[in-house]
Amino acid sequence: MMAGVRRRDFIKAIGSVAGLAAQPLLGFVARAEPLFEPPTTGPLSAETVGALLRQHNVPGASLAIVQDADIVATYAYGTARGGSAVGPHTRFQAASISKTVNALGVLRLVQAGRVGLDDPVNRHLSSWQLPNNALTATTPVTIRMLLSHTGGTNVHGFGGYHRDAALPSVPAILNGRAPANSPAVRVVKPPGQAVSYSGGGTMVLQQMVMDITGKSYGVALAELVLKPLGMNESGFRQPPNDDALEHAAFAHGNNGAPMPRGFRLYPEQAAAGLWTTPRDLSKALIAIIRSHGGEPGSFLDQPLARAMLTPVLGDAGLGVFIGDRGGFAHGGVNAGFQAHYGGHPGRRLARVVMTNGDRGGAICNELIKRANDMYARI
Repeated sequence: MMAGVRRRDFIKAIGSVAGLAAQPLLGFVARAEPLFEPPTTGPLSAETVGALLRQHNVPGASLAIVQDADIVATYAYGTARGGSAVGPHTRFQAASISKTVNALGVLRLVQAGRVGLDDPVNRHLSSWQLPNNALTATTPVTIRMLLSHTGGTNVHGFGGYHRDAALPSVPAILNGRAPANSPAVRVVKPPGQAVSYSGGGTMVLQQMVMDITGKSYGVALAELVLKPLGMNESGFRQPPNDDALEHAAFAHGNNGAPMPRGFRLYPEQAAAGLWTTPRDLSKALIAIIRSHGGEPGSFLDQPLARAMLTPVLGDAGLGVFIGDRGGFAHGGVNAGFQAHYGGHPGRRLARVVMTNGDRGGAICNELIKRANDMYARI
């Protein structure tokens, strides 16, 4: 989940983050080998960032920097778990940043003509239906509304499950039925009239993707997004498979202590379940920007990419939030993990930071600021 105040603060912060251009489809190929070792001196050095991590009781962090449509650096700091150092291949929980990747999957279904952005979502739900009520009698909840948190649905975020707990199915989550630990997803506000952040609404879209494709969500998103973009170190599987687990950072609390069993599981995959690296996540941001610019072979058609980065209401785009200078961003907060990204469609720059601590938000904001001080700014 992501608290609204964190979102607003971060979107304000990316006023000084530039944008990037993207190289989508059939794998990302950087034009130059990115730097992996942090600078020996300065604000992004291992020593300086290490001191920042200790100050906030956050064990580890990873930063990806995109300049001129290319990933130029992926710096890793601190520890992933135990005595294991964070490296460029360390995977973190993306938490609510999962919603951006989910939006890319839904938009690919729109592009293929399988759904329309303004279709009522119930038209494409076969195994479960969003219950109608007096609020939906004249204005049905659409796919665009759910992508932009304007559908009036409830359930802000999700708490996750211990690794030895029974995990609920998606219909159980949507109905608030045991073993789900969150309320039923329902329309509680007039659709289309206000932004009300709703991980629950994103879960309706997860069920829709599964119903349309006839596949599990993780398989569907791998085919729609992860494989075409070459995001080979990313996945939605809950729990992670053995390879992902080998590279996984473990979660840590406010005091820096490890969380029991390493991390929580999030069967709410579309809302909070992505495991990824900052480098891999940068590939998705690059795809968005190049598509927005209408570059040949782009991942999305230009009109869809521009719709994604156009506010529906307030600051809410489709799976992203839009800053007042045209940048786009999202943050993520799961138990023991915090992450942020920001990009801009016209300035060919982006920043991604992922951490494995409950106090990682301060690290994310500070590393993005330092990256902006060292690299190009608006």
